[in-house]
Amino acid sequence: MIGGGNTIRSQLSIGLQECGLDRDSDTRAWHDLSFKRIAVDVDKCRGKDLALRVKNRGPVACGVDASDAAAFDTVKPAAMAFSRAFTLLGASGAGQLAKMVNQICIAGLVQGLSEAIAFGQKAGLDMHQGLEVIGKGASQSWQLDNRGKTMIDDKFDFGFAVDWMRKDLGLVLDEAKRNGARVPVTALVDQFYADVQQMGGNRWDTSSLIKRLG
Repeated sequence: MIGGGNTIRSQLSIGLQECGLDRDSDTRAWHDLSFKRIAVDVDKCRGKDLALRVKNRGPVACGVDASDAAAFDTVKPAAMAFSRAFTLLGASGAGQLAKMVNQICIAGLVQGLSEAIAFGQKAGLDMHQGLEVIGKGASQSWQLDNRGKTMIDDKFDFGFAVDWMRKDLGLVLDEAKRNGARVPVTALVDQFYADVQQMGGNRWDTSSLIKRLG
C-alpha cells in the first residue's frame, strides 16, 4: 500500500517504464510532476502482459489535492497495470493514513502468527503441516500464506525490512497521539521490532518477529 504524493508518482514512473513508455530524463523532475502533467498514453499499456509479470501486486491508496482529482482518473488505467486497486480515498494525506491502518493490521497479525508458530514448535507439531491445516480456516491470512513457511524455516533475508516497519509504526504512534487513537498492541509490537533491531535484524523481513521467541 502506498501513500499519496511523490511516492505515487514514483510508482507510476516504475510502472510506465515497465510498459515501455519514456519519461523525463531527470528523475526528480518526474517525481515533481502533478497528476495533471503526467503524459500517459494508456493505449501503450493496454495489451501488455505487465499485470502478469509484476509479482505481489498490492493496493495503492492515495489522497490528492482537489486540483488533481480529475487527473486521477487519467492515470488510473496505467496504475492498474501494477496494482490490484488504485483508490482515491480523499484529500492529500489520506493515502498515508491508509498505509498507517495497513501497518497496524500487519503488526498485530505478524506477532500473533509468530506466537502461534513458536507455540506449535515447542509443542512438537509439524508446523508446515499445521499451517496447511489452519490456513483453510478462519486464521488464514496473506502473512500466513506468504510468510508462514519461511518463518518456520528461519529465513528472513527478503521482504519489507524491520527498519522500514519501525519508521512506519513511528508515524502511526505520532498520529495516534495527535488524533487520540489508542493503539496499545501496535506500540508493544513496535518495541518488539526494536528488539529485532538489537539482534542485528534491521534489514530482515517483518516476519522476523518470531526470532524473539526462539
